[in-house]
Amino acid sequence: MSRKNVGIALFLACFLCLHIYMKLNMLHFLESNLDSDLAYAPTFQHLSSTNATVDLDELTRNNHVVIINFWEQWCGPCRKEMPDLQKIYTENNSKGLAIVGIYSSSSEKSANEFIAENEITFPILYDEKHKLFDAYKVKAMPTTFVVDSNRKIIRASKGMDIHLHSFIDNYFAKNHPEGKK
Repeated sequence: MSRKNVGIALFLACFLCLHIYMKLNMLHFLESNLDSDLAYAPTFQHLSSTNATVDLDELTRNNHVVIINFWEQWCGPCRKEMPDLQKIYTENNSKGLAIVGIYSSSSEKSANEFIAENEITFPILYDEKHKLFDAYKVKAMPTTFVVDSNRKIIRASKGMDIHLHSFIDNYFAKNHPEGKK
């Protein structure tokens, strides 16, 4: 083997190792909990994209679990995560799960187009003044909180939460196998 081929092989091996290292660290970052001192979800009443009032206290009274997802239409991971959230919602809504998406951009038109294209059926709230983003101390997109019926935050993540579906399935299997309240 020539020196040139050995150099290329070493370069490719180093590149592959670096790539694997970065992937593992990115997965760890995405799965990490938030640096937040919130133990309970701040309550809110806010109009949804369909002009219905969404009240967190009412949602937690009527459901076992509420997922609150902060997202932006320009955010690639947010866009990728939305169909997964819709699937979780479709599979678990009858068991007592609610989802609320909170969107901060002023471009409601592009958000509404995205919602329609992806057939998102859970409520989306527009938070142009960032009141909810500030109350929940959101600093990254997407950010997801899972809240129990007492508004206690039982899971929080920044970035795509790749284990959210299994967390919800396990939560219902362990805590509420009977389904909706």
